[in-house]
Amino acid sequence: MKNCILIIISCFFVQHINAQNYWKTYRMNDGLPSNKILGITFHQDKTYLASDSGLTIFQNGVFTNYKPPINQSSNFKRIRNFNDTIWMISDSGLTQFYNGTFQFFSDKNGLITNKITDIEVNSRGDLWISSGSGLVIKKGNNFIYDSSKVIFDLGINSGDSVYARTHHSLYTSGAFPFPTCELFDGQTWKPLIDKTSHHVITEAQFITLSNGKLGITSSNSGVYLIDSVFKVTKYNPVSYNSIYFQRVFDIGSDSSLWIGCNNQKYPVNFLELGVQKMKSSTVQSYNLGLPNLDINEVKCRNGKVLLASNNGFAIADEAIVPLKMDYPISTSSIATQVSAKNLLFKDNKFNYSRSDFQFPKGSNNNYITSSSLWVSAISNGKTLVSYLDLGTGDFIPGPINRSNFLTRSNIYKISKSEIDEHLQNRKNPGYIIPDAIRNWPAKGNVEEGEAEDQAPFYDVDNDQCYDPENGDFPFIIGDTAIYLIYNDGGDFMPYYKTPSLGLEFHVMVSVFNQPNLKHIDQSIFVRYTIVNRSNRNYNKLKIGIGNIFSILFGNETYIGCEPKSNLNYSYSRNPTNSILGNKIPAVGMKIINDTLDKFIAFNNEPNQSLDFLDKNDYIKALNGLWNDSSKLAYGGNGYKPSATQFSNHIFPGDIRKPVEWSQVNTGSGSVGQESYRTQLSILPAVNLKQGDRKTIDLVYGIGFDSSNTDYIDNINLLIDNLNLAGNFQKGVVSILPDYTYSNCITGLEENSKTSKKPQISLYPNPTSGELNVLSLEKIEGIKVFDVQARLVQNVELSSSNILQSISLKKQIPNGIYFIQVITESKHVFSEKFILNH
Repeated sequence: MKNCILIIISCFFVQHINAQNYWKTYRMNDGLPSNKILGITFHQDKTYLASDSGLTIFQNGVFTNYKPPINQSSNFKRIRNFNDTIWMISDSGLTQFYNGTFQFFSDKNGLITNKITDIEVNSRGDLWISSGSGLVIKKGNNFIYDSSKVIFDLGINSGDSVYARTHHSLYTSGAFPFPTCELFDGQTWKPLIDKTSHHVITEAQFITLSNGKLGITSSNSGVYLIDSVFKVTKYNPVSYNSIYFQRVFDIGSDSSLWIGCNNQKYPVNFLELGVQKMKSSTVQSYNLGLPNLDINEVKCRNGKVLLASNNGFAIADEAIVPLKMDYPISTSSIATQVSAKNLLFKDNKFNYSRSDFQFPKGSNNNYITSSSLWVSAISNGKTLVSYLDLGTGDFIPGPINRSNFLTRSNIYKISKSEIDEHLQNRKNPGYIIPDAIRNWPAKGNVEEGEAEDQAPFYDVDNDQCYDPENGDFPFIIGDTAIYLIYNDGGDFMPYYKTPSLGLEFHVMVSVFNQPNLKHIDQSIFVRYTIVNRSNRNYNKLKIGIGNIFSILFGNETYIGCEPKSNLNYSYSRNPTNSILGNKIPAVGMKIINDTLDKFIAFNNEPNQSLDFLDKNDYIKALNGLWNDSSKLAYGGNGYKPSATQFSNHIFPGDIRKPVEWSQVNTGSGSVGQESYRTQLSILPAVNLKQGDRKTIDLVYGIGFDSSNTDYIDNINLLIDNLNLAGNFQKGVVSILPDYTYSNCITGLEENSKTSKKPQISLYPNPTSGELNVLSLEKIEGIKVFDVQARLVQNVELSSSNILQSISLKKQIPNGIYFIQVITESKHVFSEKFILNH
């Protein structure tokens, strides 16, 4: 039976592609009917995309969307192709698409049931349809039924062998009362067993690979390849956590496995998600720059990798190099990491319990699990919140831009020695500027909607543009620094539907090379710069620093704070432990340039815990309240709804003084034996107008002296060290030269627009390549910029004159440009001109 159906068709030429040579991502604003892409298939030069809003054909840079009638489901979950006939599973059964026409099949016209588990097509065009009610094979216009076959998943290889999973789990060795995998050889079904292996593959799913072979994914143990008839080879994933989420994969042209992870069952933002490329024993992870970390389909074709995700469709070359995921940073005594995924003191090999703040360096004894910002603000009477807890949160890597995707790396590492060498050698013939200086993110990718003013730098030639060729260099604090950018402007976080605050976070993590100064060598410095990129002015912006400190074992860690010094800390619950004996360090954090307004911590008690899926818990926490909205009570463990005496700080007392409230001396109330997972240091509320910046300087440190055999002595040493380190940082910052932010585009335009009289004259304008520049003052420097403020020519002048005649480079394309002139009195003027060779 053939039905001719009127369908809705829409076509879009794709004009917006990510500017970088990385993942090219397409979404609804590029012409897709939905951002949720569920499947990919091909025919010749056509790419077919199944989504929850219909079918899309991508061909020659054009999206053509097909939407079935209203009475039929457009939520297409799986897609297969044979000679340009497209088959898709939908909510209401089976859908065929051919030559612009949809045809629908259900239990009323050929199917056993509308609840289909899988479909596959063999080389003859026969469609195999599995369900919990039996198997259907569609050959031409005929349907063949086998109601005895309950099949959960199908796979057909290039030789037309049909594999069927007949149980929830697949037991490769056959160690089960009945077969869990069967093979149809064209005549009969035979049970399949691999006697050389013993794998229990939960929720096994057959994957038809681009080389014609079959693979298997699972929900418990990674991915497998099927060689010969049923010889199963397991490919070990990157880490223990990610094996549960590797749900789709394909084989590239160089035999690499491209594995897509999917985490929709678990509301945790695991860092290993995204895409992994495995070749032999080499593994590369792609977490950054993807449209989404939940990948629904991976396909390899003609040297390209194509991804279907919950937030768009992406394409990249198979040779794509992953962006940098983390950097180490250390002193002579501390070693730690910074992750591009917005967590401090954490690398990208994510693990809930593993700390990554090592002291002494090389000992594998770690004391900080993670550190991150929590922020809330009131807008139009609503409290908005953004936060990053361990493995969860609202922040996404990189600056705010139109697509919410990275257009380049968001993490950079640089040293003072590199800068010194640059300043010393930049004029030498053959000198090559280091990548850390050349790629410093001073200017945003404005064509992608990023703000121009990003990372700070020293503007040596005073032109408001970052030109390392002319002596400009990055602003850093310390001898080595890591610079990290992230934001809360994303709209695709799958679990936290929190409206964006439109804030951008710039983080500089620094160390000083001072091994003989214990308070510096045992410290890591952090500067947060929060930029309001929204169109709102925020009143009472609340900022908290969420830390997870751990003295080797979380359940052996106590906490405290010293409000007058604006610091909080953790120390050992016991005077000795099995690893460190009686020489146990303390760890803490000091706010250098602001006030510790409130300090609260959370454990597993019902009213003192945090539900990471409930944003209201975080809003209350940022106001120093427990999750039932009760205030922090003085004494005991701080929770007592009937209390009449309250405190802004939990455990602020000196533990040597029994009369003061600490976790050792709890005063009235229950004994404070709890281990507090998360500590929150809360700053006073601030106003942050659109475009404004808020800078927060912190120092994290260790208190330890090998001569101290009383762990309490190390708490006092920690407090002294943090205070000394804070004063040191203040002193360093006070004598650093003033830095600037890129104002290249705005500066050029404003200079050109606001001058009452032209300060320079250009002729002829337009020009074919020769240009005269006239000024009232002697001209000492001339630069040429394009409309994106990129330097295209630095003109070498033989002498200073009021009239300079210059020849523009022939390789500069026709278009609109700016001339920027620097006079002998160091005035800077600019003017537009048109180049037309």
